[in-house]
Amino acid sequence: MSRLILLLCTTLVSLSASTFVDSDTESSAQEKYSDAGYSLVFSDEFITPSRTFSDGSDPTWTSLNKNDYTNAALHYYKDSAITTEDGYMKIKTDFGLNTFKAKNEKTGDFSRKNKYYESGQVQSWNKFCFTGGIIEVSASPPGHPSIGGLWPAIWMMGNLARATYVGSSDWVWPWSYDKCDDSVSQESQLISKCAVNPHYDLLSHSGRGAPEIDIFEGMAGPAESLPNTKIKKPYFSTSLQVSPGVEEPRPVLTHKPIKGKWYEGMEYGNSSSLNNFFYGVQLKHTPSDYTYQSDAISANTAIQPKNYNKQHIFKVDWKVGESITWYLDDEFLYKIEESNLNITGSKIPDEPMYLILNTAISSTWGFPTKLDTCKCESYDCDDPECACAFPVGFCENIPASFDVDWVRVYQREENLGCSTRSKPSRKYIEGNAEKFKKPEDDAPLKRVLQGGGACSADSDCGSHGTCSSSSTCKCDSTHTGPTCLSENKTYPPGTYLDSPSESIPIAGVHLPFIFTIIMVILLISLVGACCKHVSERRERMGRYEYIKVGETEGYKSGGRYDRASSNRV
Repeated sequence: MSRLILLLCTTLVSLSASTFVDSDTESSAQEKYSDAGYSLVFSDEFITPSRTFSDGSDPTWTSLNKNDYTNAALHYYKDSAITTEDGYMKIKTDFGLNTFKAKNEKTGDFSRKNKYYESGQVQSWNKFCFTGGIIEVSASPPGHPSIGGLWPAIWMMGNLARATYVGSSDWVWPWSYDKCDDSVSQESQLISKCAVNPHYDLLSHSGRGAPEIDIFEGMAGPAESLPNTKIKKPYFSTSLQVSPGVEEPRPVLTHKPIKGKWYEGMEYGNSSSLNNFFYGVQLKHTPSDYTYQSDAISANTAIQPKNYNKQHIFKVDWKVGESITWYLDDEFLYKIEESNLNITGSKIPDEPMYLILNTAISSTWGFPTKLDTCKCESYDCDDPECACAFPVGFCENIPASFDVDWVRVYQREENLGCSTRSKPSRKYIEGNAEKFKKPEDDAPLKRVLQGGGACSADSDCGSHGTCSSSSTCKCDSTHTGPTCLSENKTYPPGTYLDSPSESIPIAGVHLPFIFTIIMVILLISLVGACCKHVSERRERMGRYEYIKVGETEGYKSGGRYDRASSNRV
């Protein structure tokens, strides 16, 4: 009985703790910031080979299998472009013809389009999110440092929008604004502080959005002088993207801002300076009241070509309501404080955010300005008319691989979850699911499978699974995914927790709220009893000394404006 109670105590304590930490994370990494009061709350070391990240395969990551409609993208995301190999998550970019249906947003008509490159994006949307903390990623950028065209990135976005799913980001990305006043058109912020009793269990008078923090974006290319900056290629960009945006007169690209007309007071490292090549974008909508401006408050950091492809530690220290600080290999790069945002009234993000890692190919990133005499339409390396459209050496720079060694997140106070009491999103996503998925998908995300993948031998199921008589993998309790290659990470307290009217997931099962409260009370009581029992047992044991004499042994004293109905959410 004593052993049973002790086992129950241990089990209950383990259920209450975050299990997002990879068992392969070395102890020195777990304790890296312990002196500053931080604990490791998430890690993925990518040690297990042949992991896959397609929808339904991994409890933390989802690799996309869709067209990218954003940023004049030339690639198609394939879920097969990402796997683990030699201790790295490898995001591969290669040639590949992909034909898909594209919608003309003006006419509503569909037509078939081709893209000639495929690449990968993996994201933890609606699986693993966090609010504040230190984020570190060890990775080596893909491609040759003096050849432009590849766009590797590590970034974060608020869970109310899903990267590349444009319908989810309209009027949501990248808002970080919690005011109700006449200085900003409230029509362009979907979830406004002016809203009273909004739908989907969103809170009244709570301005919400999906801001973006760019931990790293790599710009390769020839080391030529650039206008009005000391920075040359290659360089890394680090940015905070928020709305509302600064009013006219706005900065002109490649020029420095007019004093008093842009954000001021940011701190720059010795190798960093203001990014005068990107100040944000205008998101045009009809009617014009729905058009709004996003701002990119950004810095560029010069990188020696010989160091571009090395493994670097990209780090962000995100202090909610205070500041965001960027580092490269522990060297200070850039800092934005909340007071630097006073020109618009935006705030340092306080939304639960998720991680995104990808390599894109865009005609707006590292590509030469396309001249009228250049007749290239396809951007196909095999099309002779397109030689004028590419950076020198681009076609020879593919294939390429973006190698991620590990990802780690530290927090002082654990604040994990994609939908929390103060920032709920689960019912909003469920009520607007079509914005977060492809038309052919049943839901935005599939349930992660624990086993069931085809196999012919135990080795097909990794070291934590066996191949059953039905030729499908069967996983042990510690691993999940079709072929048992991902650690079975369960959601910490607060994850997907929306409001008192909702069910709460415990060990993957959603229980009615009242019943859950009763269960919690009972569990607390049981924990108390367990701890008391263990304490008393230890106290008794402390009075005794264990002895064994011959065959005799014993003791002796001594964790989201619904436009269809014309109602704000």
